[in-house]
Amino acid sequence: MRERPAVTPSGDPSPSKSAQMPASAKQRPRTPVAESNPTREPAQVIRIWIAPWEDSAGNLHGASHVFTEVVRRRWSLASATDTPATTVLTPLQIQPRQVSTSESERKP
Repeated sequence: MRERPAVTPSGDPSPSKSAQMPASAKQRPRTPVAESNPTREPAQVIRIWIAPWEDSAGNLHGASHVFTEVVRRRWSLASATDTPATTVLTPLQIQPRQVSTSESERKP
């Protein structure tokens, strides 16, 4: 099936799309789209402890646990530049240690 040419409001066939584009737009290079790294973030789960309890009939129900999702798992489309940098821990205080003569003799 052939495409029919577009018609302007006056009834004339419109020129091709390339003819409608300004020359500056034709010569502009395309900017690359930032590459993303899709990852599946895990759900956040909590464990709830239910203490032993006695019901109205006098039955003892033992302790149990219920697991539930607090935050559901989801997709993350962070780009490589959006990933946080590795955290570097620096000590708050450094105490020099003196090596005793008995420790220095143990070195091979």
